[in-house]
Amino acid sequence: MSIYYQQKREDHLSLVLRRKGSRIHLLGILGVSMSALALYLKEKGFEVSGYDEDTSKSRENLTRCAIKVYDKLNQGIEGADAVIYSSALSHMNRALLLARELGIPTYSRAELLGEIMLEYDVRIGVSGTHGKSTTVGILDRILNKAGLCPTVFSGAELDTGSAYRGGTTDYLLYEACEYKDAFLHFSPTYAIITNVELDHTDYFADLSSVIDSFYLSVKRAESVIISSEGFGAKELIKRLGERAITYGRTENAMYRYELAEQLSGNNRFRVYRCDEPLGCFSVCIPGEHNIENAVAAIALSTELGIPYATICEAVRTFCGVPRRLELLGMIGARSVYYDYAHHPTEIKASIDALHSHYDKVAVIFKPHTYSRTRDLWGGFVESLSLADYCVIGEVYPARESPIEGICAMNLASCIDGAVALDGIAAIKHILDNTDGAIVLMGAGALDEEKGALLELIKEKKR
Repeated sequence: MSIYYQQKREDHLSLVLRRKGSRIHLLGILGVSMSALALYLKEKGFEVSGYDEDTSKSRENLTRCAIKVYDKLNQGIEGADAVIYSSALSHMNRALLLARELGIPTYSRAELLGEIMLEYDVRIGVSGTHGKSTTVGILDRILNKAGLCPTVFSGAELDTGSAYRGGTTDYLLYEACEYKDAFLHFSPTYAIITNVELDHTDYFADLSSVIDSFYLSVKRAESVIISSEGFGAKELIKRLGERAITYGRTENAMYRYELAEQLSGNNRFRVYRCDEPLGCFSVCIPGEHNIENAVAAIALSTELGIPYATICEAVRTFCGVPRRLELLGMIGARSVYYDYAHHPTEIKASIDALHSHYDKVAVIFKPHTYSRTRDLWGGFVESLSLADYCVIGEVYPARESPIEGICAMNLASCIDGAVALDGIAAIKHILDNTDGAIVLMGAGALDEEKGALLELIKEKKR
């Protein structure tokens, strides 16, 4: 794409956003991040509509705001001033191709958000292979407790019931995803990088290319709050130099934390800034990875000058975000969780967190995309083997075509005692053949399994 053509596209998008009443159509509108943008655009006075192939997703928030969601790809698109598409869509998506055939300028979600954020004074971007949504959720709680009223774009639902919170133009808090280099469209004032690992192997060739991308994403940031642990993060810290503000358990971390006692299910920990005590904190969501997410938020909030007491109270009262070790309820004496983990590191962190509370953990896992499953195969086998029982569902393809040999049965055959089952059959097997806590895990469509578990939870309550 020529620089001249790219500039023309950017100028057109800027013009569309400056002209109140512009009609904007979103493809994949029911996705959590896309629906957040739809709510923002509607709030700002634009005419907003959208299309989504997944009719099972909730559209309640959008219809309540008079945003029309179409089930047919040719509806609502003609006459739009711009079409915005989700990065989850294939470049051969039929609705996207139709928009281009009609001559309507098309922009990715990241391009739109990158243009929107130029209106905000302080822009806080949270990126990382894991932990982004939880860290955004904790920061949202702290910034609001401090009276800063940020505008928020998250990758998971906030307590507003959506992934969007309207606020002032003083502060923008947003989740910055690396997939397809989306975060290179953004311009953070402050950045958080929770960790740097190889993921999205359909786009990134190796870890080195991931590190390069993360570095470019924060090139203009004044300060970068970054984990002091993990090879990828350490390589990035070398490049960032004095802009890097590190956090973690390592001795040389600027914001260093130590684990303290656990009381009433709370994770308690102490934080030191440059080896000077900052204070004691607690967070009520399980797992040390969530302590790390909290420390990242604490570090940034402290750098912004927010008082300890405000930060401490906000962190203490944060109860997590949906699908991040979300407790659905009880089936008899068995706790049932719902988790977004779809990368080996995330799976290990979630299973370890549950093992700290339960003797046995039974996992129902649905792999997300064939390429990730193939390229991180050994990691999946190792992390899923930490569970006491494991049921593997068929791979959720998302935007991909099947890859020979990459299937639930073959993955299950590499894990002692694991079986390959989907839907209701997976739930029945877990209940009939295992004990301990249950966690339904994955980033793809798990509505059938979740529905069955919720029904059983309701029945046990009667």
